[in-house]
Amino acid sequence: MALTCACACTDGVVQVGGIFLVELEDVAQHYRRPSIIDIKVGYQTWYPSADPSHIQRCQTKDAATTQAALGFKVCGMQVSPSLYIPVHSLHLKLISLFLPSLVQLRTVALASL
Repeated sequence: MALTCACACTDGVVQVGGIFLVELEDVAQHYRRPSIIDIKVGYQTWYPSADPSHIQRCQTKDAATTQAALGFKVCGMQVSPSLYIPVHSLHLKLISLFLPSLVQLRTVALASL
């Protein structure tokens, strides 16, 4: 099966316990063993009208992850077992080993500008 990009479409707004939430389509419903990754992209993770305390919390959280340094972070991942590519915790360890190198490369590149 080829790698595909799926974007969730909105099914509308629902109210749960007095809170309004956006209801999204389940884009993985037609797959038997979907592998899914949640990546947050961007250097600014707060909304423009946020209060200063919320902005400070976001900046502190972003500084502790790759969000501030690289402009993205992997928030979650579900890797389904495959007949073709075995998935082990080694893959996750490799990702965690290479992320600091990416941060260092970006820092060096920005310093040379």
